[in-house]
Amino acid sequence: LTDSVEFPMTDLNVKQFTKPSEKYKEEQATTVYDLFALVEHRGNLSGGHYVGYVQSDGSWYECDDTRVSPVTAEFVSKVEAYILFYRLRCPRARAEE
Repeated sequence: LTDSVEFPMTDLNVKQFTKPSEKYKEEQATTVYDLFALVEHRGNLSGGHYVGYVQSDGSWYECDDTRVSPVTAEFVSKVEAYILFYRLRCPRARAEE
């Protein structure tokens, strides 16, 4: 399992996968997500090591056991991700409430 999968770092719009609902109309107004963390598995099916990447204040960091190191967004975009974590992008007005 070594196929590389491209994933969006920003602007993941899931609107096409949502069913319109009057009950949840306000919640469905924003359907854009941004990547804020991911997990990479290094190794094979018999064993390996997990490494996390997290974005904080616009910068990306690699978290490997007790070591945390800055990395570039370009580096993160090329990681063979195992799990992706996205955060809903809130409209500015709602985020400031």
